[in-house]
Amino acid sequence: IQGDENMKTLILNGSPREGNSTAAAEILKKGLSNIQDLSVEEVRADDLSVSPCIACGACGCEGNCVFDDDTNEIIGKICDADTVIFVTPVYWWGMTAQLKIVLDRMYSKSEGKLGDKKIGYVIIGGDDTSNIQYELISKQFDSIAKYLDWKVVFAEKYSAYGKDEIADNQEKMDYFRELGKNFK
Repeated sequence: IQGDENMKTLILNGSPREGNSTAAAEILKKGLSNIQDLSVEEVRADDLSVSPCIACGACGCEGNCVFDDDTNEIIGKICDADTVIFVTPVYWWGMTAQLKIVLDRMYSKSEGKLGDKKIGYVIIGGDDTSNIQYELISKQFDSIAKYLDWKVVFAEKYSAYGKDEIADNQEKMDYFRELGKNFK
């Protein structure tokens, strides 16, 4: 498999712990690493120091955030990536706060500075995937993509309750490994 020359993929992992979402992100990263001329980076939202947006307007939706935290660095990585994969467990009918705070801070460059992107997202929760929580999170990602003119290449929802349920399921691991091929 060959990627476009110097193509970059960012995996933004919203999980604050080592579990099913982290296993999915890791196997996605391994699958993507087989694509020639594609650099892959995973960032864990929990490792970032990002303050909540206070809607001060200083960025003008086109500049850097005025806060001295990790916001401008992570938003820069999102801007530089050709493709972004968001991975989140379900927490209280939504994505994790760690991921949501990063998405909220994308506001600082939301007026055309985030670039054309292909995105994918993976949502993993303990309930059956027919539960409303998956739909709520999907609608958030779909709305963000629509607003930013990003193309959603895949949207995956999985039910996995036990900590290592995905890591112990070879069929699911193989499936995640193959997802990256949608980005070429």
